[in-house]
Amino acid sequence: MTQRTNLDDDLGRWMHDSPTQAPAPLLASIRAGVAVTEQRRRRGWGSGWRRSTLAIAQAAAGVAVVAGLGFGIVYLASGAGQGGTGAPSTMPAAVSTAPASAAPASAVASVPASAPASGEGAATQPPSAPPSVAITPTLQLAACGPANATARITSWQGAAGQRIATVVLTNRSTSSCTLPAQSRPQLVDGSGRVLIDSPAAAKSTAITLGAGKHLTTLVEDGNYCGPAPAAPVRIALILRSGERVIASAPTPTDVTVPPCNGSAVKADIQMHPWSG
Repeated sequence: MTQRTNLDDDLGRWMHDSPTQAPAPLLASIRAGVAVTEQRRRRGWGSGWRRSTLAIAQAAAGVAVVAGLGFGIVYLASGAGQGGTGAPSTMPAAVSTAPASAAPASAVASVPASAPASGEGAATQPPSAPPSVAITPTLQLAACGPANATARITSWQGAAGQRIATVVLTNRSTSSCTLPAQSRPQLVDGSGRVLIDSPAAAKSTAITLGAGKHLTTLVEDGNYCGPAPAAPVRIALILRSGERVIASAPTPTDVTVPPCNGSAVKADIQMHPWSG
């Protein structure tokens, strides 16, 4: 009993004079365990050898833990894990909380604008603009009117109560002009009076008369029963614009008109299409 009592006393003194390097939570745990053991001993819990054995075991465990902790503190203070020759540190590396898909800006590869398309092996070229097509503007030719064309009766012919005039139209300008293939003809005298008129000409295709060129037509009229005309008798051609090109007579005194076939018959006049 004396040895056990001395051992308990030594353990108590050690707990009282515990190492200053031992962590406070560990010392508190050991003190709590010894206090419980002391209370049980005082209450007569178990036999004397059990009490002593339990106290010794608890104390030994505390000493072992304190000794191991102290060794670890000395080991770390000696420079292990700081590039020394000691064993590598087993401390876990800091875990990054950045998402796995995040990447520093410097790590992002810059893709040039001329990089080849995937699977093509060559840079994609912008579509080339289609070649420009020169469009020749359509020239609007002037009408063959009194300002650029003149007409004249080259001759008269008679046939079965009618008179037929050959009319030539000439372009006197330096550019081409256009006119309908058929126009509305009139027989007029020197005073400008209309002797025989025709209905409006039917629509016809337009033809072009080159600069310095001429066209020819035949104009037929019949059954004039009116008063004697004033010289010269001429033929007028009414254009689509309403202007008139008046063909001059073969002579200034020409008064050719068709014969009268009776007042019951209506006078008439018509022209053939222009020809080159």
